[in-house]
Amino acid sequence: MSHGTSVICRSLLILVIPILLFVGCGSIKTFEGSLESVKDESLMLDCSAVINKGKSNANSVGTLCEVKTDENTDIMDENGENMSLEELPKNRRLKITFKQGVNLEKNQTGTAQIVQVLNEMK
Repeated sequence: MSHGTSVICRSLLILVIPILLFVGCGSIKTFEGSLESVKDESLMLDCSAVINKGKSNANSVGTLCEVKTDENTDIMDENGENMSLEELPKNRRLKITFKQGVNLEKNQTGTAQIVQVLNEMK
């Protein structure tokens, strides 16, 4: 490899590595939120807590995030029993596990691998 090619490769690495690291920042695999509605195989959840996490001036109160489902999404009640999308109780907290990391702050939507109803506080 010539000296010029080596310099170009090194320069590309210096540019590419920070970009790859930045893309992963802010991405989450799981979150919990209150179910607001179900429409066309998608869930609308309150994700304010995730978006406001670590911020001193929280201005995202009541922010809704879309979570898609598909035929491979496992939907479970609080005991781990399978249930349908239509059976999900409104205004209950759900734990969402995405198939891939999603950045909710950038309004990305993701497809859920697991949707589980959480136990209510007693």
